[in-house]
This record gives sequence, C-alpha cells and structure tokens, in this order.
Amino acid sequence: MSSLRVCVIYGGWSSERDVSIASAWKVRPYLDELPHEFVEIELSQDRKWIQVTEHERKHVDPLRFLQDIDVALLLLHGVGGEDGVIQGFLETVGVPYTGPGVAASSIFMDKILTKHQFMALGINTPEYFTVTGAEAQDRAYLAQLWTEKAARWEQGLVVKPARGGSSFGVSVVDSEHDYVQAVNEASRYDDRILVERFITGVEVQVGLIGSSAAPETLPTLELVFNDGQSWFDPDTKYGSDRSRVSFRMPADVPNHATTYMRDVALKLYSHYGFEGYGRLDFLVPDSGLPLALEVNTITGMTPTSTFPLMAEKHGLAYGELINRLIELARSREEKVA
Repeated sequence: MSSLRVCVIYGGWSSERDVSIASAWKVRPYLDELPHEFVEIELSQDRKWIQVTEHERKHVDPLRFLQDIDVALLLLHGVGGEDGVIQGFLETVGVPYTGPGVAASSIFMDKILTKHQFMALGINTPEYFTVTGAEAQDRAYLAQLWTEKAARWEQGLVVKPARGGSSFGVSVVDSEHDYVQAVNEASRYDDRILVERFITGVEVQVGLIGSSAAPETLPTLELVFNDGQSWFDPDTKYGSDRSRVSFRMPADVPNHATTYMRDVALKLYSHYGFEGYGRLDFLVPDSGLPLALEVNTITGMTPTSTFPLMAEKHGLAYGELINRLIELARSREEKVA
C-alpha cells in the first residue's frame, strides 16, 4: 500500500475523553515507524476541531480539512465517538475510517440495544431490566423493581449507564440501598440505565480483526483479579496500581467455552458487518454456557488496554496493529468505490 495521509482523531466530549487522549499518547511514538503521513485532530469538549502540531493548536473547518485526508484513525471513545456519530459524518464526506460502520457502532454502543441483539440471536446473556432517567428519581418505583426482580439475584447486580464505557458510572451492589444509589449514579452519565444480574465466574475477552467476510480471532484474554477485586473498575483499568488484576492468554477455561465464545464473536462480527476490529466481553460461569456481556467497537489503545496485548500475542506488534487497521479501512473504501 502506498503512503497515505492519515488523520488521527481523538478527544471528544464524552466522559471517556481522557481515555481517548491516553490512547493518542500511546499511538503517537509508533507513527514515525509507519509509511504514512499523520496529522492530528483533537475534538474539543465544545465539539470544535483542533489541529494539533508540535508547535501549535489551531481551530480548523472539518469539511475543508478532510478534503486531503485518505483515512481517519479513530481513537475516540464514548458518545460522539463510538456511537455512529463521527462514523456517519466521515461517510458523508467520503473519508474511510478505522473500526466498524454506523449501524454496528450505534447498536453496540448502547448496552440495552446490545442485549436486544443477543436475545434475538439466541446468545446467552445475564438477566436484566432497564430504568429511565425519570424512573431513577422515583424511589417507590425503584423499590418495586427491587422486590420484583433484583431481590432474587442472590449474588447481587451490576448497574450500568446504557451508553457509557470504561466502566464509568458502573456499580456492583448487593443491597437495596446501594442499588438505589447506583441507579442515581448511573443516571449522571445517561438517561437510560441497564441493571444486570451479577454472576460470579471468569471474565474473558475475545478480540477480532479483519473484514466482516474474513475476520481473525485473537487469543482469548482472561482477567485474573487479585486482593479481593471482583470486577474491572476504572481504577483497576487506568490507575497506576496494576496489582489488582493480571491477564492470562489464552484464557484458562474449558475448550467448549472457548469455542462457544469464538463462535458467538464471529457470528456477531459477520452478522452486523463489522469491519476493522472489535472486542466481545464474556463471563464464563462455574457451570453452563458463557454469557455475553458487551461489545466494544473502538477498543482502548492506552498503555494498559487489553486489545493491543491480544494482538501482540497474535503476532501483531503495536505499530503493525495500527498499520493493519489503516490498511483495512482503506481496503474497505476501495471495495465500496
């Protein structure tokens, strides 16, 4: 592939802005190794496009700026970055981009819509119910939901904003009081909330790379929690103390569980026309089939992110991974043209 002019886009206005910027910092040193010209755009919190160079930061008109761009390398996370918004804009102006398209991005950014897809396709997933932002303020209604649904979930429950990532606004609780507090906390991030049954087991991630017609599964990755840690919270993901979690590749789970998770991942990847890459998160319980939890359409590329580790185990060093994603974006655009 000949040299391309690639625009690295990061920042944004979601709660995951800092994670996106950390991904950009991780990517930056590797760009000099690649046979392309790179320019950087930081999306500001007030949705302005800022070109970042070694010497200056300046506002640019995105329509004019993108006229000379061959590929957009998306390092955005959360609302405005993973939900089909930037993808739709780039398709409108004819710039190919890394990662899945508009439909897959908009569906799988939303954890409630993701649940609907799992159930429609017969994919095993934990029980759940939903709460709106208005319902989160109704103490009597929350108590009713607790009595009718959550109280019978003996191991507790997980409360999540529907359209959030990086575990921001997520809580794991086991009492009615904490459940109410968790719903209120999640409502700070989104007006739609997913309340899911907590099940103990092994958390496993399955990464994929390639076109929807020919995806490759990466080695499975198991999250091994230490010192009483029970889930992958933001402090564990991005904090300086990494002692609370370690990673095992491949995951130490039964062969039938690995086969099931890979089959589900490949099914979703092809069914929804994923392109470039993606990651699915599963829980392998003590008995029964693995449970699908979430789908990530733009995975983190920070120094502590798991997708680059899986890719490296697969034989793709960090710089090679970035180049592969750029090539996949360009080849997808050539097929459509």
